[in-house]
Amino acid sequence: MNRSTLWLWGLLACLAFPVVAQDRAYTNGPVMQVVGIKIQQGHFDEYMTYLQSSWKKEQQALKDAKVILDYGVYQTQPRSPEDPDLYLTTTYANWAAFDGYDERADPVIAKALGTTRAQDAKGTADRNAYRTILGIEMIQQLDLK
Repeated sequence: MNRSTLWLWGLLACLAFPVVAQDRAYTNGPVMQVVGIKIQQGHFDEYMTYLQSSWKKEQQALKDAKVILDYGVYQTQPRSPEDPDLYLTTTYANWAAFDGYDERADPVIAKALGTTRAQDAKGTADRNAYRTILGIEMIQQLDLK
């Protein structure tokens, strides 16, 4: 076999590979951000009041503007003192939803809450006095065919 024939076979093999790789048993679904929150004892109701007011208003405005798909609050039974008390979730259509996210989300949040970034930062600092963000995990749903 000459060199050009080998090159042609190699090119055909490379072109055929993506077709095989695309025949998966699943499709990529939405992406979810999961935030683990630890709340200091005696502050649970205070934090839930914040979630029910400002956080929910922000998330609902983002959902109405189709910036996010959904959001949720989940209580858990910590297995140890280092485990979260709550998980906050925000669901996005896909990974591409993060491209230009701030440019799309900031005006929606500002309108919904009527606050500036500086005011939002102060509110975050105030909440950090009684809650700890233990971690943020990004997970993607895989939809089985």
